Amino acid sequence: MNPDKTERTTLFRRADHIEEEWRMTRKLRSLLGDCEDVARRKQLVAVAFASFWSLWKRGSIISEKRRMRLYKALVLPILLYHSCTWALTKSALDQLDAFHRQQLRSLIQVKWPQKISNVALLQRSGVEPLSRDVKRARWRLLGHIRRLPDECPARMAIEYYFKDKDAKKWRADPATLSSRFSQLI
Repeated sequence: MNPDKTERTTLFRRADHIEEEWRMTRKLRSLLGDCEDVARRKQLVAVAFASFWSLWKRGSIISEKRRMRLYKALVLPILLYHSCTWALTKSALDQLDAFHRQQLRSLIQVKWPQKISNVALLQRSGVEPLSRDVKRARWRLLGHIRRLPDECPARMAIEYYFKDKDAKKWRADPATLSSRFSQLI
């Protein structure tokens, strides 16, 4: 570790969530505040989506399937970068899904007064709601951390968190855990 290039951030919790400066601190191209990072990611995706607008509007030249492949390869990774670290509320996940559906409607050129249901939109575009992708990524990260050596700081933090927190709630047989996992996905 190079001490000259090391940036230190001190985190203080305040009663007023808005005035916590640490939430706007950038680490590894992400903001420490989850909602702030999602908002920033949405802005970056809007810029990326607009930069490819000349491709999206050519519905008669470029097939819908190819536009979806381009969207999945060029735009979605920007939005889902570091999504495994997000601890979002249900309403924040719903807003993320709504933003994604808005992008998809624009991509497949469904404009007002045309209507398409959310389910039909996702089936037609061949994608799942982003909230499922975020939940899967979080489970994958937890699995990676659980397989780390016992002396690793991330593993120690997870073990400390789950150690005595309502032991009955967290300790379950594998069948219960797999059913919980399938409910989250």
